[in-house]
Amino acid sequence: MERNRQEVQKVSLRRWSTPLEQRGWRRTWGLFDGERIVGSLQLTGSELAASSHRVDLGMGLLLGYRGQGWGSRLLRTAIDWAREQDGVIWIDLGVFHDNPGARRLYEKHGFTLQGEVEDQFRVDGVSLTNAHLSLWVGAVT
Repeated sequence: MERNRQEVQKVSLRRWSTPLEQRGWRRTWGLFDGERIVGSLQLTGSELAASSHRVDLGMGLLLGYRGQGWGSRLLRTAIDWAREQDGVIWIDLGVFHDNPGARRLYEKHGFTLQGEVEDQFRVDGVSLTNAHLSLWVGAVT
């Protein structure tokens, strides 16, 4: 679905957050087309002190907004934010093995495969393999 320049100009990013000091904190960026949410990205801090240096990423875009750079914009925004945070060293995510478009997007932004878990999810009786990817965002020492 192609969008003309006037339509794209009304798409905007907004952010919600909870304090970083709170276990399980969240930062969420919403992609809006006017007042309609068409995509989002969420970073979630760990509930455990021992893994507080790692955050989980979840992202989704409506079909009509894919392949137009909006996913990259959401990722760049979140990655840039994470790099500015002292305690955030890694961003982790999972992507279904049968979603090569999303995996290519993550790899384009520097995420690398850490492993795959076969049959991690079952949706409508279908077994799904989940690929685990990570990105180092900590300070270079």
